[in-house]
Amino acid sequence: MGFLYAPGDVGGLAEGLQRWIDDPSALCRTREAARHAAETRFNWEKESVVFLQCIEKALKDAKENHG
Repeated sequence: MGFLYAPGDVGGLAEGLQRWIDDPSALCRTREAARHAAETRFNWEKESVVFLQCIEKALKDAKENHG
């Protein structure tokens, strides 16, 4: 889905970008992987269910612990 580099590491950022410049098919694969992740994992429709379950559990636990 991308590449990692340390904050402020301009050389690391440049290396990552250069790889995509040198290999456009790698950039295309990266785009496809990011889109797939956005559609199947990192989207509000799916994450909202988990989020709301966490909120419900927190409220239930708080109620049980504080009467």
